[in-house]
Amino acid sequence: MEILHTEQFANALVEAAESCQYKLQIYSAFIKEDAFGKLAHSVANGVSGSVVARWRPSDLFAGVSDLGVFEQCAQRRWKFGVNLNLHAKAYVFDTTMFVGSGNLTGAGLGFHSAPNQELGVMMKNPKINDIDNLHRFEEEVCWLDENLFAQFKEALVEIRETSLGSSGLDAWPIDLMERLRRPVESLWVSDLESAMPWFEHDYHSSQTGNSESNDLGSYGRPLWPELRESFLNSRLYIWLLRELKEATGYTNFGWLTARLQSSLIDDPQPTRKEVKEFTAIIFDWLEKVNPPDIELRSFTRTRDIVLKK
Repeated sequence: MEILHTEQFANALVEAAESCQYKLQIYSAFIKEDAFGKLAHSVANGVSGSVVARWRPSDLFAGVSDLGVFEQCAQRRWKFGVNLNLHAKAYVFDTTMFVGSGNLTGAGLGFHSAPNQELGVMMKNPKINDIDNLHRFEEEVCWLDENLFAQFKEALVEIRETSLGSSGLDAWPIDLMERLRRPVESLWVSDLESAMPWFEHDYHSSQTGNSESNDLGSYGRPLWPELRESFLNSRLYIWLLRELKEATGYTNFGWLTARLQSSLIDDPQPTRKEVKEFTAIIFDWLEKVNPPDIELRSFTRTRDIVLKK
């Protein structure tokens, strides 16, 4: 295994693409049409392929990924999929694997005059465990066809026309989200931590009785658009949408605590007291995030959450 800088990584990647005979796999959060085309044109006809990008709305509006990549894949009869939480960058050409920091963009792979400073490694004949770990990314991939691609384009137009500002760029409409994400039926405490940065600090603050610190706005930490976006695309939020869709009766604090406790699969499982503290943090985040699909309502003795109609 050899560590390669940007130019070396890109040159080795193109060489592997040119010698690929059977199958390629690409996983990259951001994929630009020009960089993808440069790499794809190096691959011989008849090679099968699968390509996965993140494709959050903000990625496409910011221009760090392009819709045209799907069309290029369709022309080559390669599969194209979306994993909303993908952050990895990995490239596999037959039995040669590349893993690095560079996205499949001109800057990420050094295909233009102002490249990023990236590092990566090349591995020939990777172990079966390495391939299996890559395949784990595909467990939450939604593979696109022409109809679903058309829904993406329509959703982007709708988001732009509604002029929602930055808050409108965080997540796809709920009907499209349901297509993109497999149902989440169970959670780990780590899912809460990844969905809500500072979760551990908030949990510690609630244990020490520092209610002021437990308020997200009191830390002097802005709720950046990136944090809101991560929350709205998290396993926790997808789980919550599913629970609310299937709920009957009250969906208040006690209901969410019970549903959360039955869904957490950590061993040992958190205590009821701990889960109630988790629930309080979730409610605080929902209040600050103000998600597009969920309404939070406060009453004298409790709070509840419902799906917006």
